Amino acid sequence: MPAVCLSTLRAGNLLRLPATRPSPLVSRGLSSTRRPRQRKAMASQTPIRDFFDSYPEFDYDHTAPFHGEYLRMGKELHWNREEREAARDALRHAMVQQFNNVYGTNAEDLESWQLLCNALGMDPVPDKLKACRRKVRATHVNLVDFIEAPLAGKPVTTFKTEVELSEYTRENGKFFPRDDVYAGSLLQYLLRQILNPPARRTGDANTSRRAVTRARSRR
Repeated sequence: MPAVCLSTLRAGNLLRLPATRPSPLVSRGLSSTRRPRQRKAMASQTPIRDFFDSYPEFDYDHTAPFHGEYLRMGKELHWNREEREAARDALRHAMVQQFNNVYGTNAEDLESWQLLCNALGMDPVPDKLKACRRKVRATHVNLVDFIEAPLAGKPVTTFKTEVELSEYTRENGKFFPRDDVYAGSLLQYLLRQILNPPARRTGDANTSRRAVTRARSRR
């Protein structure tokens, strides 16, 4: 897929998305000298909101889960197959950029890792980069829900194994893109094998590490 900004899909124009980073905010379990950046209040425009704004004929409820609103929009606008696929790809771009705006893209940035660990409910949050990576690799979360949780003000649900995560993802149709052009190196550490999950009962750091290596090799 070409490296372009999220298309409005309606008029062929390009929609420029903001590349802002979160502002500083105190987070639990961290030393006073090293606190992760936190996103601004969700009243501001976001890539997810921009996606729905590109469909002015749809009455988007920003207080409702965006995945449900996306499904409702498809029914109300009576999309054909081509329109549905285009909207799906655009929403996936928006989800990736939403993640980037909140958590960053640099896998060498400790603050980004700490913010990610905090969002995953880790307490205390590790103060070392290596420890953050190890804990995130062993954590399985549906990324659609993970993006949606702070927008809805809800806690994040994690799964004990990739098999459980796979079952949940397929049952609910909440797939996250593995090879999006906007994906940074940080996001790669949360990607899991959804279609063919390994038969492991607990978090497997080696499996996640192999996923990161494969994603990097495609670039």
